[in-house]
Amino acid sequence: MNKHDNLQQINTNKPRETFVLADGNVVIKQPVSRISAWRGVWLTKQRFAANISKDLIAIGNKSYFIPAVLEMSPTADDAFLVEQRVQGQPITTAYFEKMSKSDQDVIYNAIAHFLNDINQIRPVLTQSQWLDYEQGDSQTQTFAQVLSRIKKYLSESEINIVTKAKEWFDKIAPTDASVVFSHGDMNENNIFYDPKQRIVSFIDFADAKYETVHYMFDNNFGRLGWLNTDRIRREYAKLPRKQPVVLTSNPTVENMRNNLNNLKSNAVELLKRPNVATQIRLNMLRESIAKIQQLMPSQSNAQALLNGTEKMKTVTAARSTARAMKLSKGDPRQK
Repeated sequence: MNKHDNLQQINTNKPRETFVLADGNVVIKQPVSRISAWRGVWLTKQRFAANISKDLIAIGNKSYFIPAVLEMSPTADDAFLVEQRVQGQPITTAYFEKMSKSDQDVIYNAIAHFLNDINQIRPVLTQSQWLDYEQGDSQTQTFAQVLSRIKKYLSESEINIVTKAKEWFDKIAPTDASVVFSHGDMNENNIFYDPKQRIVSFIDFADAKYETVHYMFDNNFGRLGWLNTDRIRREYAKLPRKQPVVLTSNPTVENMRNNLNNLKSNAVELLKRPNVATQIRLNMLRESIAKIQQLMPSQSNAQALLNGTEKMKTVTAARSTARAMKLSKGDPRQK
Protein backbone atom coordinates (compact mmCIF):
# COMPACT_ATOMS: atom_id res chain seq x y z
CA MET A 1 0.00 0.00 0.00
CA ASN A 2 1.35 3.41 -0.96
CA LYS A 3 1.88 6.14 1.60
CA HIS A 4 -1.09 8.41 2.29
CA ASP A 5 0.58 11.50 3.69
CA ASN A 6 -1.28 13.65 1.17
CA LEU A 7 -4.73 12.47 2.22
CA GLN A 8 -7.08 14.09 4.73
CA GLN A 9 -7.25 12.48 8.15
CA ILE A 10 -10.92 12.44 9.18
CA ASN A 11 -10.85 11.02 12.72
CA THR A 12 -13.16 13.26 14.71
CA ASN A 13 -11.20 12.57 17.91
CA LYS A 14 -7.54 11.87 18.56
CA PRO A 15 -7.16 8.29 17.28
CA ARG A 16 -6.27 5.63 19.85
CA GLU A 17 -5.83 2.68 17.50
CA THR A 18 -6.69 3.74 13.95
CA PHE A 19 -5.94 6.56 11.53
CA VAL A 20 -8.85 7.12 9.13
CA LEU A 21 -7.92 8.85 5.88
CA ALA A 22 -10.30 10.12 3.20
CA ASP A 23 -9.79 9.41 -0.49
CA GLY A 24 -12.88 10.21 -2.55
CA ASN A 25 -15.62 7.65 -1.90
CA VAL A 26 -13.42 5.39 0.22
CA VAL A 27 -11.64 5.60 3.55
CA ILE A 28 -8.25 4.10 4.26
CA LYS A 29 -7.60 2.84 7.76
CA GLN A 30 -4.17 2.26 9.24
CA PRO A 31 -2.99 1.37 12.75
CA VAL A 32 -1.58 4.16 14.89
CA SER A 33 1.09 1.92 16.43
CA ARG A 34 4.29 1.17 14.52
CA ILE A 35 5.05 -1.84 16.70
CA SER A 36 4.73 -5.02 14.64
CA ALA A 37 2.92 -7.04 17.32
CA TRP A 38 0.29 -4.35 17.85
CA ARG A 39 -0.17 -3.97 14.09
CA GLY A 40 -0.89 -7.68 13.97
CA VAL A 41 -3.52 -7.34 16.71
CA TRP A 42 -5.06 -4.39 14.84
CA LEU A 43 -5.24 -6.37 11.60
CA THR A 44 -6.89 -9.32 13.36
CA LYS A 45 -9.58 -6.99 14.75
CA GLN A 46 -10.17 -5.52 11.28
CA ARG A 47 -10.60 -8.98 9.77
CA PHE A 48 -13.13 -9.80 12.47
CA ALA A 49 -14.98 -6.51 11.78
CA ALA A 50 -14.93 -7.21 8.03
CA ASN A 51 -16.64 -10.58 8.61
CA ILE A 52 -19.40 -8.91 10.63
CA SER A 53 -19.87 -6.29 7.91
CA LYS A 54 -20.05 -9.01 5.26
CA ASP A 55 -22.71 -10.94 7.22
CA LEU A 56 -24.85 -7.82 7.69
CA ILE A 57 -24.54 -6.74 4.06
CA ALA A 58 -25.62 -10.24 2.97
CA ILE A 59 -28.96 -9.75 4.75
CA GLY A 60 -29.80 -6.98 2.28
CA ASN A 61 -31.85 -4.84 4.66
CA LYS A 62 -32.52 -1.47 3.00
CA SER A 63 -33.33 0.20 6.32
CA TYR A 64 -29.64 0.96 6.94
CA PHE A 65 -26.24 0.96 5.23
CA ILE A 66 -23.09 -0.99 6.11
CA PRO A 67 -19.86 -0.03 4.27
CA ALA A 68 -18.13 -2.89 2.46
CA VAL A 69 -14.46 -3.67 2.93
CA LEU A 70 -12.83 -3.33 -0.52
CA GLU A 71 -9.24 -4.30 0.26
CA MET A 72 -7.15 -5.41 3.23
CA SER A 73 -3.45 -6.07 3.65
CA PRO A 74 -2.55 -9.77 4.01
CA THR A 75 0.16 -9.13 6.60
CA ALA A 76 0.89 -6.71 9.45
CA ASP A 77 4.02 -5.41 7.71
CA ASP A 78 1.99 -2.82 5.80
CA ALA A 79 -1.29 -3.03 7.71
CA PHE A 80 -4.18 -1.20 6.07
CA LEU A 81 -7.84 -1.51 5.13
CA VAL A 82 -9.82 0.19 2.36
CA GLU A 83 -13.56 0.59 3.00
CA GLN A 84 -16.51 2.34 1.41
CA ARG A 85 -16.98 5.84 2.79
CA VAL A 86 -20.34 6.46 4.45
CA GLN A 87 -22.25 9.61 3.59
CA GLY A 88 -23.67 12.17 5.98
CA GLN A 89 -22.38 13.07 9.42
CA PRO A 90 -22.22 11.55 12.91
CA ILE A 91 -25.53 11.75 14.78
CA THR A 92 -24.72 13.95 17.75
CA THR A 93 -27.35 15.07 20.24
CA ALA A 94 -27.30 18.62 18.84
CA TYR A 95 -27.68 17.32 15.28
CA PHE A 96 -30.52 14.94 16.20
CA GLU A 97 -32.49 17.59 18.07
CA LYS A 98 -32.51 19.84 15.00
CA MET A 99 -33.93 17.11 12.76
CA SER A 100 -37.54 16.85 11.67
CA LYS A 101 -39.69 14.21 13.34
CA SER A 102 -39.75 12.36 10.03
CA ASP A 103 -35.95 12.11 9.93
CA GLN A 104 -35.88 11.00 13.56
CA ASP A 105 -38.40 8.27 12.75
CA VAL A 106 -36.12 7.03 9.94
CA ILE A 107 -33.23 6.78 12.41
CA TYR A 108 -35.23 4.87 15.02
CA ASN A 109 -36.48 2.46 12.38
CA ALA A 110 -32.94 1.89 11.11
CA ILE A 111 -31.55 1.22 14.59
CA ALA A 112 -34.32 -1.27 15.37
CA HIS A 113 -33.70 -3.17 12.12
CA PHE A 114 -29.93 -3.05 12.59
CA LEU A 115 -30.15 -4.40 16.15
CA ASN A 116 -32.50 -7.16 15.06
CA ASP A 117 -30.20 -8.21 12.22
CA ILE A 118 -26.90 -8.13 14.11
CA ASN A 119 -28.52 -10.07 16.97
CA GLN A 120 -29.60 -12.75 14.51
CA ILE A 121 -26.31 -13.33 12.65
CA ARG A 122 -25.00 -15.29 15.65
CA PRO A 123 -26.86 -17.72 17.94
CA VAL A 124 -29.09 -16.08 20.57
CA LEU A 125 -28.01 -17.46 23.95
CA THR A 126 -29.87 -18.10 27.18
CA GLN A 127 -28.38 -16.73 30.39
CA SER A 128 -27.52 -20.31 31.37
CA GLN A 129 -25.49 -20.78 28.20
CA TRP A 130 -23.81 -17.42 28.83
CA LEU A 131 -22.85 -18.52 32.31
CA ASP A 132 -20.81 -21.25 30.62
CA TYR A 133 -19.35 -18.97 27.95
CA GLU A 134 -17.57 -15.64 28.12
CA GLN A 135 -16.41 -14.23 24.81
CA GLY A 136 -12.76 -13.24 24.69
CA ASP A 137 -11.78 -15.25 27.75
CA SER A 138 -9.10 -17.68 26.58
CA GLN A 139 -9.51 -19.62 29.79
CA THR A 140 -13.27 -20.01 29.57
CA GLN A 141 -14.63 -22.82 31.71
CA THR A 142 -18.14 -24.10 32.14
CA PHE A 143 -19.87 -23.50 35.45
CA ALA A 144 -19.61 -27.23 36.21
CA GLN A 145 -15.84 -27.19 35.60
CA VAL A 146 -15.35 -24.23 37.92
CA LEU A 147 -17.54 -25.83 40.58
CA SER A 148 -15.57 -29.06 40.34
CA ARG A 149 -12.27 -27.23 40.81
CA ILE A 150 -13.36 -25.31 43.92
CA LYS A 151 -14.70 -28.38 45.72
CA LYS A 152 -11.56 -28.55 47.83
CA TYR A 153 -12.33 -25.09 49.23
CA LEU A 154 -15.99 -25.66 50.12
CA SER A 155 -18.05 -28.16 52.08
CA GLU A 156 -20.17 -30.85 50.43
CA SER A 157 -23.36 -29.12 51.58
CA GLU A 158 -22.25 -25.82 50.02
CA ILE A 159 -21.45 -27.52 46.72
CA ASN A 160 -24.84 -29.27 46.86
CA ILE A 161 -26.66 -25.92 47.30
CA VAL A 162 -24.93 -24.44 44.25
CA THR A 163 -25.45 -27.57 42.14
CA LYS A 164 -29.19 -27.63 42.79
CA ALA A 165 -29.47 -23.89 42.16
CA LYS A 166 -27.69 -24.23 38.81
CA GLU A 167 -29.98 -27.11 37.84
CA TRP A 168 -32.99 -24.94 38.67
CA PHE A 169 -31.55 -22.02 36.73
CA ASP A 170 -30.74 -24.17 33.68
CA LYS A 171 -34.40 -25.15 33.53
CA ILE A 172 -35.81 -21.64 33.95
CA ALA A 173 -33.15 -19.75 31.95
CA PRO A 174 -35.24 -19.58 28.71
CA THR A 175 -37.60 -17.18 30.51
CA ASP A 176 -34.73 -14.83 31.45
CA ALA A 177 -33.54 -11.94 29.27
CA SER A 178 -31.53 -13.22 26.30
CA VAL A 179 -27.86 -12.69 25.51
CA VAL A 180 -27.35 -11.43 21.96
CA PHE A 181 -24.54 -10.55 19.58
CA SER A 182 -24.26 -6.78 19.29
CA HIS A 183 -22.15 -3.86 18.01
CA GLY A 184 -20.22 -3.53 21.26
CA ASP A 185 -18.99 0.05 20.76
CA MET A 186 -21.91 2.23 19.77
CA ASN A 187 -21.15 5.95 20.06
CA GLU A 188 -21.81 9.10 18.07
CA ASN A 189 -18.79 8.47 15.82
CA ASN A 190 -20.11 5.07 14.68
CA ILE A 191 -23.58 6.05 13.45
CA PHE A 192 -24.10 8.48 10.54
CA TYR A 193 -27.10 10.05 8.83
CA ASP A 194 -27.39 11.41 5.30
CA PRO A 195 -30.52 13.66 5.21
CA LYS A 196 -30.49 13.93 1.41
CA GLN A 197 -30.79 10.20 0.83
CA ARG A 198 -32.28 9.54 4.30
CA ILE A 199 -29.78 6.78 4.96
CA VAL A 200 -28.47 5.69 8.36
CA SER A 201 -25.02 4.04 8.35
CA PHE A 202 -23.27 1.95 11.00
CA ILE A 203 -19.49 1.48 11.09
CA ASP A 204 -16.67 -0.07 13.13
CA PHE A 205 -17.47 -3.65 14.21
CA ALA A 206 -14.06 -4.48 15.69
CA ASP A 207 -15.53 -4.66 19.21
CA ALA A 208 -18.70 -6.58 18.33
CA LYS A 209 -19.51 -9.11 21.04
CA TYR A 210 -22.20 -10.86 23.05
CA GLU A 211 -24.15 -8.73 25.53
CA THR A 212 -27.34 -9.13 27.53
CA VAL A 213 -30.23 -7.33 25.85
CA HIS A 214 -30.45 -5.03 28.88
CA TYR A 215 -26.82 -4.00 28.51
CA MET A 216 -27.21 -3.57 24.75
CA PHE A 217 -30.11 -1.15 25.12
CA ASP A 218 -29.17 0.70 28.30
CA ASN A 219 -25.36 0.76 28.19
CA ASN A 220 -24.13 0.14 24.67
CA PHE A 221 -26.74 2.02 22.64
CA GLY A 222 -27.59 4.05 25.75
CA ARG A 223 -24.34 5.95 25.11
CA LEU A 224 -26.20 7.80 22.37
CA GLY A 225 -27.44 10.72 24.46
CA TRP A 226 -30.37 11.44 22.16
CA LEU A 227 -31.68 7.85 22.04
CA ASN A 228 -34.94 7.02 23.83
CA THR A 229 -34.17 3.45 24.92
CA ASP A 230 -37.82 2.71 25.76
CA ARG A 231 -38.84 3.64 22.24
CA ILE A 232 -36.13 1.58 20.57
CA ARG A 233 -37.15 -1.40 22.70
CA ARG A 234 -40.72 -1.04 21.41
CA GLU A 235 -39.59 -0.64 17.79
CA TYR A 236 -37.29 -3.67 18.13
CA ALA A 237 -39.98 -5.84 19.74
CA LYS A 238 -42.28 -5.39 16.72
CA LEU A 239 -39.85 -6.94 14.23
CA PRO A 240 -40.03 -10.59 13.15
CA ARG A 241 -37.02 -12.79 13.88
CA LYS A 242 -36.01 -16.41 13.34
CA GLN A 243 -34.47 -16.73 16.79
CA PRO A 244 -36.66 -15.50 19.65
CA VAL A 245 -35.20 -12.85 21.95
CA VAL A 246 -36.53 -12.50 25.51
CA LEU A 247 -36.50 -8.83 26.57
CA THR A 248 -37.54 -9.09 30.23
CA SER A 249 -36.53 -10.94 33.38
CA ASN A 250 -38.48 -12.30 36.32
CA PRO A 251 -36.91 -10.75 39.49
CA THR A 252 -36.46 -14.19 41.09
CA VAL A 253 -34.66 -15.53 38.03
CA GLU A 254 -32.57 -12.38 37.63
CA ASN A 255 -31.43 -12.43 41.27
CA MET A 256 -30.42 -16.07 41.00
CA ARG A 257 -28.53 -15.37 37.78
CA ASN A 258 -26.63 -12.45 39.33
CA ASN A 259 -25.57 -14.51 42.32
CA LEU A 260 -24.51 -17.47 40.20
CA ASN A 261 -22.48 -15.05 38.05
CA ASN A 262 -20.87 -13.51 41.11
CA LEU A 263 -20.01 -16.92 42.47
CA LYS A 264 -18.39 -18.02 39.21
CA SER A 265 -16.40 -14.76 38.89
CA ASN A 266 -15.04 -15.02 42.43
CA ALA A 267 -14.30 -18.72 41.98
CA VAL A 268 -12.35 -18.05 38.75
CA GLU A 269 -10.32 -15.34 40.50
CA LEU A 270 -9.58 -17.68 43.39
CA LEU A 271 -8.45 -20.43 41.01
CA LYS A 272 -6.23 -18.05 39.07
CA ARG A 273 -4.40 -16.86 42.19
CA PRO A 274 -5.15 -19.33 45.00
CA ASN A 275 -2.52 -17.87 47.33
CA VAL A 276 -3.65 -14.24 47.02
CA ALA A 277 -6.40 -13.06 49.40
CA THR A 278 -7.64 -16.64 49.71
CA GLN A 279 -9.76 -16.06 52.80
CA ILE A 280 -11.34 -12.93 51.35
CA ARG A 281 -12.31 -14.81 48.18
CA LEU A 282 -13.71 -17.71 50.20
CA ASN A 283 -15.81 -15.32 52.27
CA MET A 284 -17.18 -13.79 49.05
CA LEU A 285 -18.00 -17.26 47.73
CA ARG A 286 -19.83 -18.16 50.93
CA GLU A 287 -21.78 -14.89 50.84
CA SER A 288 -22.95 -15.76 47.32
CA ILE A 289 -23.88 -19.29 48.40
CA ALA A 290 -25.89 -17.94 51.36
CA LYS A 291 -27.82 -15.65 49.01
CA ILE A 292 -28.35 -18.50 46.54
CA GLN A 293 -29.73 -20.67 49.33
CA GLN A 294 -32.17 -17.92 50.34
CA LEU A 295 -33.29 -17.46 46.75
CA MET A 296 -33.59 -21.13 45.95
CA PRO A 297 -37.25 -21.97 45.27
CA SER A 298 -38.66 -25.46 44.84
CA GLN A 299 -38.05 -27.35 41.59
CA SER A 300 -41.80 -27.23 40.93
CA ASN A 301 -41.55 -23.44 40.97
CA ALA A 302 -39.38 -23.63 37.85
CA GLN A 303 -42.11 -25.46 35.93
CA ALA A 304 -44.71 -22.97 37.17
CA LEU A 305 -42.63 -20.06 35.90
CA LEU A 306 -42.09 -21.81 32.57
CA ASN A 307 -45.83 -22.50 32.22
CA GLY A 308 -46.60 -18.87 33.04
CA THR A 309 -44.16 -17.65 30.40
CA GLU A 310 -45.59 -19.95 27.73
CA LYS A 311 -49.10 -18.81 28.60
CA MET A 312 -48.04 -15.16 28.29
CA LYS A 313 -46.44 -15.88 24.88
CA THR A 314 -49.69 -17.48 23.71
CA VAL A 315 -51.80 -14.53 24.91
CA THR A 316 -49.43 -12.01 23.30
CA ALA A 317 -49.45 -13.91 19.99
CA ALA A 318 -53.25 -14.11 20.03
CA ARG A 319 -53.55 -10.37 20.68
CA SER A 320 -51.12 -9.59 17.85
CA THR A 321 -53.08 -11.82 15.45
CA ALA A 322 -56.39 -10.24 16.49
CA ARG A 323 -54.99 -6.74 16.04
CA ALA A 324 -53.64 -7.62 12.58
CA MET A 325 -57.05 -8.98 11.55
CA LYS A 326 -58.78 -5.83 12.77
CA LEU A 327 -56.37 -3.65 10.85
CA SER A 328 -56.90 -5.68 7.66
CA LYS A 329 -60.68 -5.25 8.05
CA GLY A 330 -60.40 -1.55 8.70
CA ASP A 331 -61.41 -1.56 12.38
CA PRO A 332 -62.35 2.09 13.09
CA ARG A 333 -60.79 1.90 16.58
CA GLN A 334 -57.37 1.47 14.95
CA LYS A 335 -57.67 4.58 12.75
